[in-house]
Amino acid sequence: MPSPKNISEGRRVSLDGSVLVVATGCSPERAQLWAEVQRLTPTHVVVPSHSHSSQTCILPQAIHIRVLRVPGLHYTFGWHLGLRKIIRELNPILIHGETEPWSFLWARLALAFRRAPILTIHSAENRYQTPMRFRSWYRMLLSRLTLARTDGAVGWASPTTDALVHGGLRGKPTVTLPAHVRLRYGDPKPPGRCFMSGLRVVYVGRLVEEKGVRELVETVLKVRGCSLRIIGAGPERVVLERNFSAQSDRIEFLGQLGAEEVRKQIRMSDVLVLPSRATDFVVEQFGLVLLEAMAEGTAVIASEVGGIPEVVGDCGYLYDQDKPWLLAEILTKLAADDSLLEEFSRRAAARFKEWEPEAVGKRLVAFWEPLLRTDDDSYS
Repeated sequence: MPSPKNISEGRRVSLDGSVLVVATGCSPERAQLWAEVQRLTPTHVVVPSHSHSSQTCILPQAIHIRVLRVPGLHYTFGWHLGLRKIIRELNPILIHGETEPWSFLWARLALAFRRAPILTIHSAENRYQTPMRFRSWYRMLLSRLTLARTDGAVGWASPTTDALVHGGLRGKPTVTLPAHVRLRYGDPKPPGRCFMSGLRVVYVGRLVEEKGVRELVETVLKVRGCSLRIIGAGPERVVLERNFSAQSDRIEFLGQLGAEEVRKQIRMSDVLVLPSRATDFVVEQFGLVLLEAMAEGTAVIASEVGGIPEVVGDCGYLYDQDKPWLLAEILTKLAADDSLLEEFSRRAAARFKEWEPEAVGKRLVAFWEPLLRTDDDSYS
């Protein structure tokens, strides 16, 4: 097989075969990512039938997408009926799976074939331990078996790739890239304050303890001229609304909103804060909402946990989760300093370019390129 061309300038990789991506879903943003990958190398994509957006991923580009039945209670434990038939039909040189190493899908791909194609996994989890001892044991055991047969791995961030290496992926190439991306639906807003006075902060996400929303509300109330809009749902909402009902003029709960309305609220805010907290069993994997803020040119502040620092880079402010007064300090500075807020906004808009589908797709194919410099073997 001829060696693939270098794709650093976006040139198409020439292969005597194709890549098969087994994806978790296909929103318009995800379809844009796969369209970019397909532009660079022959690629087929299959998505599970339970994906709510599996029928809405049609784009102008010719992108090959098939829908698979996934019987089971959860995607991780689905059997992917029809997958083996598709693999035999396409005879891909590389299979890329968006899943976890302990899933039924990856066990099937990594352990079932006598002579398997190149296998790369796209994992999000950065904690294999769970409160249930049996589940933790099961994850570690199956991961060691499957990762020994895995040729490379993509993690959403460094904590994920570290977990993969600890789980059994030693001496194999890794890279950090998200499996989900966001699109910029218009130009970012002009840098600066959205309103004449005060600082409008927004939070978007689940209302659960590990997201640190309670600490965020308490901090905002300590900053003069600062208000907060909370978008999302979860078990913490009832408690939060009861405890802070007296501050309804500064703390507003908007509930669950549609994607377009979420973008609108982020655009109308000065700062998006993601105050996630790391626990023994849960650590923020990436923080996709940060990309939504960057796309709109909204400044970002986040706790320095999990994969968040790699997403934010130098475009925003990071603080220690155990030092909430640092969050109060930066909010106070942003409320008083227009030039600092404008700088944060400009940096956020510029940072988003690194996470657009075109950039992520090019880096993913570049990761595959060295792995594809092997002879194509048939398998059964």
